Amino acid sequence: MRRLASSTLAILLLAAQSAAAQPTHRTDAIELRLAPLAAQRARAAGAQPAQARPVAQLGVAAIDALAASLGASGFEPVFRAEVAPLEPDALDLTAYHRVLLPAGTDVAQAVARFAALPEVLEAAPIALGQTTALPDDSLAHQTVWLFRDVMPRHDIRAPEAWAIERGDTSIVVGVIDTGVNGWHPDLGGRGERGNLYVNWAEKAGLPGVDDDGNGYIDDVSGWDFVITAVAGQGGEDIGVEDNDPSDWVGHGTFVAGLVGAIGGNGIGLAGVVPEARVMPLRIGWLASGNTPPNGTVDMSYAAAAIRYATRMGVHVVNCSFTSLTQPSLAAAITLAARAGVVIVSASGNSAGAPAYIGQREE
Repeated sequence: MRRLASSTLAILLLAAQSAAAQPTHRTDAIELRLAPLAAQRARAAGAQPAQARPVAQLGVAAIDALAASLGASGFEPVFRAEVAPLEPDALDLTAYHRVLLPAGTDVAQAVARFAALPEVLEAAPIALGQTTALPDDSLAHQTVWLFRDVMPRHDIRAPEAWAIERGDTSIVVGVIDTGVNGWHPDLGGRGERGNLYVNWAEKAGLPGVDDDGNGYIDDVSGWDFVITAVAGQGGEDIGVEDNDPSDWVGHGTFVAGLVGAIGGNGIGLAGVVPEARVMPLRIGWLASGNTPPNGTVDMSYAAAAIRYATRMGVHVVNCSFTSLTQPSLAAAITLAARAGVVIVSASGNSAGAPAYIGQREE
């Protein structure tokens, strides 16, 4: 891949700014894809730990010097617990890192300066998208999309489909969104997690131990990838990634219900596949100025979530948010598609909404 040219960067930022009223790239971080030798040096210096902890330096002199001159507080890997591939032409996920920048940094200038280094294959701003809008009328919370007794029918004919197939408890759907409220009775039910995914290796393991060796400690019920410094609202959990992918926005819980709400329990609605399991993967938050269910999502977090789902053997991932070009996201989608993961992208409720995931071909 070529480095991001300054003209390409300008087009990317302008397109992102015109797509939504909210800021559409992070102002506190950018993303780098290191050249092979630089990635090797960074790994040797310990910049790709099993746990995705920020490091002060990558161990690559030119990159570290430039980061220091910009006042960067450090680096963090986009993908954790990865190893370099044996094939020379294979995608190397250890090469992707975020540079943590101070507030007020000129992002375009920082990207251009890093892109000029021979140790960097790609440098890019980190794009931010928005959860796709939900209808604001009363019909949004009625299941007319499953079955509507009006001719001609404009529903998905769910009762006819359920007579043939209702999903299977071995099928896991990763909902990559603003999180999911596990206590919701139509998702968590009244028993052991209801229709929500459980990582039994961690559930039966020791607290504080990475029992399944995937780089994520105690990830019993999915993962919360949000670690942005951008302010959330009302005490929202945004300062540290953890094993609690709870929803502060509402959008992810709604989407999870559409996918796999418990059927036949006398409350709420039924999901399209009411026997499948839903894995919550939180990449979005309620940014300052937003109102529920309008969450903001980070494309580098989306990349990490897709990769996590792929490694955990998830069959389908759902991405109900606008999406923009991101080097790490392209890599994660490529490897997911090669692994047979079905990636579902929202078509968008607004004309012209960016939909990189839906338009990408593998």
